Amino acid sequence: MRLLLGRILRIFWGPKIPALPNGEKRLHLGCGKIDHPGFINVDAILRRHVHKIQEVDRLNAFADASVDLVYACHVLEHFSHLDVPDVLKEWGRVIKKDGRLCLSVPDFDKILHIYEETGKRVDVIINALMGGQEYAYNFHRVIFNQDYLTDLLLAAGFTSVRIWQPDDGGVGHDVNDWSRRLFKVGDRAYPISLNIEAIK
Repeated sequence: MRLLLGRILRIFWGPKIPALPNGEKRLHLGCGKIDHPGFINVDAILRRHVHKIQEVDRLNAFADASVDLVYACHVLEHFSHLDVPDVLKEWGRVIKKDGRLCLSVPDFDKILHIYEETGKRVDVIINALMGGQEYAYNFHRVIFNQDYLTDLLLAAGFTSVRIWQPDDGGVGHDVNDWSRRLFKVGDRAYPISLNIEAIK
């Protein structure tokens, strides 16, 4: 019901779709509270800056090979591990040839490192591993490390995969989201994200 109401409201009121000088079209899936300049913001929750109010596993509003860049930061882990291959194929469907899918997900290997360093305390890592679970969309349902996510992306039809860093200039944004944020445990701060870019 809320999704339907949000879509109706967008017909009469909503932000203008951004146009980049080079003509690129970029999607920010599961944008949450973050408004990336130059991105079409897609989220299931109605917010002032969200252009398309919808679930992000089916991008029916976008044609095949119509988007240059899809960006999703700490979104993919919210899907069942059984659905992730289809979600990646759907995101790849809308990306142009040589276009990019940039992902940031919790890195299971980094979470295990935190677990070991903090004396194997489950309470320390449980939110990072399972999600905050304070609302319907914040449950984690799959884990990733670099090898596993790389294999999934290649199986979904992407041609090459590489690690990216938030400051390397390759993504086209500079926002303090989970791609660069540190996970704090007492007076320590740990990197927690796996940032991967796949080329179609």
